[in-house]
Order: sequence, then structure tokens, then C-alpha cells
Amino acid sequence: MPTGTIGKVLTVWSQVWPLAVAGALSPSITVIVLALLMRPDRPRARVLAFWLGAAVAMLVWAILISSALWGIVTDTERDLQRFSRAIDLVLAILLLAFALWRIFRKARPGAKPRFDFSELERQGLWSEAVFGAVMQGRNVTSVLLFLAAQQHIDTAQIPAYQQLALTFIVIGIITASIWLPLLLPLKATDAIHSRLTKPRDWLEAHTKVIEVSAALLGSAYLFYRAFA
Repeated sequence: MPTGTIGKVLTVWSQVWPLAVAGALSPSITVIVLALLMRPDRPRARVLAFWLGAAVAMLVWAILISSALWGIVTDTERDLQRFSRAIDLVLAILLLAFALWRIFRKARPGAKPRFDFSELERQGLWSEAVFGAVMQGRNVTSVLLFLAAQQHIDTAQIPAYQQLALTFIVIGIITASIWLPLLLPLKATDAIHSRLTKPRDWLEAHTKVIEVSAALLGSAYLFYRAFA
């Protein structure tokens, strides 16, 4: 591969990896994954199905983003790179707005708990995949950060196969909150169940802080990209 092409790929990578890492800070997803790992019946298979659904959801987002950007290029007959800063600015504002909404939003009295693990008891593998797609697709911070990363990939002057490879890498990083727990040497035993309960409960209690931090970090980075 020519040195010039490598340089372009590395430039794009330097732009998108901070977004991917911030997008991986998804405590709500990890809480669900830990709950799935605590299931007595095929816990790893359930997490894999959940991850597959989440990855498919991100691929759908990637296709929608790429199609929209390509449509803009075709309609305007302009180089979309000149609009990249504007897109970063819009996404930065949206992330900041989401962070502020999460900070000042108060739980309604009598509202249902955010995590209802009883629903997991009645799901099969296919349902886990659908559940993963829905949860990842509605994860506001991860989706907005992925949109930002994908638009940098789509507007880069590199071959399509390299853009696709970067997209898969970014999806892999963003969904790390799902597949990383799979690396733990776990079996469905009472001892493991008790060991996973504490980190799950801690993440559940600190979900708001982590989500707000990820949104603010991503927003700050995109503001920097927009005005640098």
C-alpha cells in the first residue's frame, strides 16, 4: 500500500478513535450484559446474540449515514469535506444538549426502574439479538458519536474497502461494552453470580454520571474539531 494512502488512513484514524472510545462508555449496555452473563442457561450465547444485534444496528446506522452523505454529494455536486466541520458542530451541540438533559432530568415518582431484568428471563436467542439492536440503536451518546466518526470516514479520500475496515473497527470499539465481559473466565455458578452482582449494581447506580461524562467528552472533542 502506498505511503500516501497509509498516511490518509492514519489521519482518519486519529480523528475517529477518540469518538469510538467515548462511544464505548455505555454503562446501561454493560449492566444488561452482566445480567445476561448471570443467567443459568447459555449466558455466553445470549451475550453473543445481544452483541450481534447491536453490531447490526450500528451497521444500519452506517449505511444510513453513508447513503445520506452520498445523496448530499450527488445533489449538490460538491465536496462534502467542506461540510464536515458543520456536521461536527451540530453533533457537538446535540451531545451537549443530551448531557444537560440527563443532568437536570429528575425521575418521576413511581416511575418504573430503568433496568427491568425480569424481562430477560423470558427471552430466547433471537429475542436477545433484537433486544441488542434496540438498546444499541437507542443509545443516544453512542449513536451520535458513531455518526460523527462515520462522517469522517465517509468523507475521507481513501478507498472504499479501507473505509469499510475503519467502520468495522469503530463498531468493534463502540460495542466493547458488550464483548469485553465475554473475555472473563465465567461459568454460571452461584459464586460468579455474586461476584457480578456488585459491579452490575455499581454501574447501574453510576449510569447517569458515566453517560453524562461520555457525552461531555465527545461534545468537547467535536467542538474542538469544528473550530480547530
